[in-house]
Amino acid sequence: MPAYAIFGATGLCGGAILSQLLSPPHDPSTTQASGPPNCINLYIRSTAKLASQNPALLSMPNIHIFSGAITSLDTITSCLLTHPPSSSSDTTPTTPAPASTPPILVNTIFLALGANENLPGTRINQDAVHAIVAALTSLKFTHPDMRIPNLIILSSGTLNPHITRGVGTGPLGHALLMRALNHIYADSARAEEFLRLHRSWLTDVTFMTPGGLSDDDVAQGHRLSFDEVAPFVSYKDLAAGFVEVARAEGEGEREMFRWRGVSVMPRKDGASAKMEWRNGMTIVRGLVWNYAPVVAGGLKWLGVF
Repeated sequence: MPAYAIFGATGLCGGAILSQLLSPPHDPSTTQASGPPNCINLYIRSTAKLASQNPALLSMPNIHIFSGAITSLDTITSCLLTHPPSSSSDTTPTTPAPASTPPILVNTIFLALGANENLPGTRINQDAVHAIVAALTSLKFTHPDMRIPNLIILSSGTLNPHITRGVGTGPLGHALLMRALNHIYADSARAEEFLRLHRSWLTDVTFMTPGGLSDDDVAQGHRLSFDEVAPFVSYKDLAAGFVEVARAEGEGEREMFRWRGVSVMPRKDGASAKMEWRNGMTIVRGLVWNYAPVVAGGLKWLGVF
């Protein structure tokens, strides 16, 4: 049974990945599911938020929910370990296997975290990768030959100059985005830099680098690309891309994704998800947070932001 860990399952991207994984794989030659349901560990900051979004998750035997501080080594370690199906979700950290027994980790870690505001000091991705690396390092110290999971992390096409070279925003548009979302992008870039420090043993890391993200409910179908990016892609198609990378099999296919930026494109050439006009306000707010953080803080306190 495949096993996965999702960090950020209550967000739009993480929630879409979860929906993809909850849909059982099907054998194309039949109408039946081709295997048992995926075993999924969820790390979330708010169990109440998850319950309000999808209360059925709390009683699914193949779902294990972990909440708490991202700095809790026990919690993060437990989220990375596989657990047998249970009658109810258990939020209590599980004690790692005895030193003599190699731990069985999830196959893939999905890191689908993101900030909604360009706040100074944003470090949500940095904190997450520090916690994951610390947990894996602790386990690896006791079991040096254990299998390290694949890590697939949400990044941005804006940080990948190769993949965005043909996007119509041009240098000025790129510069505007970098200034309007500078704290968010800095967090992602520093998280990536930290992971690269551990490249000698973190051998299978992929950065998903989409363009703009859209709440479009219609999945257009997707394809993966190393050389181009769509102006907008839906969260559903992005999640399908995450799962496709995770399910790549064979050394040759896996090698193709290792330590590379991958974008998710609509399957049809020239297609794009609907533009989210609220992104304009996000850029305006981000510029204020960048150049006048005191003013932005005051407006937020007044409820304007």
